[in-house]
Amino acid sequence: MPYVELDDYVISVSGQELDDVLTGAATEYGQTNDEARLRCESLAESKIKLFLSSKYDLDTEFANVGASRNMSLVEVYINLTLCALYRSVSPEDIPAMRSENCDEAINMLMKWRDGELELPGVPEITDPIGVPVFINPIKFISKPESDPIIINGQSTDT
Repeated sequence: MPYVELDDYVISVSGQELDDVLTGAATEYGQTNDEARLRCESLAESKIKLFLSSKYDLDTEFANVGASRNMSLVEVYINLTLCALYRSVSPEDIPAMRSENCDEAINMLMKWRDGELELPGVPEITDPIGVPVFINPIKFISKPESDPIIINGQSTDT
């Protein structure tokens, strides 16, 4: 069962607006409304994972259904999906409210990632004894100022 169900969209959009944007996106890509929605939900899920997978066990959260889901994350998921749907129909014609909701969704993801806000009920990644682990995707090197390749992009080999 998917993380977000069609009935969840009432959080952010009326049924008529959802039907209109789904029909537009489906027509644009030669898909059914369900295929267009699932395509954009996949994009939203990928973006959420991009921001949060270094800190949270999203596979566990995305396996949840109904009331066991974090509803703030559901709302972000829906807003990112709607943003993707509108962009697929007419990137230059996204309603201001949708654009603001998309920006707010990204801001929420950054705050959760950076620990400024908690994401209750979503399990953090932990080590074998249960201590939260932050997987930093950025690799640091020591003494970059002494490495000529980093300084000027050229090797010292002749």
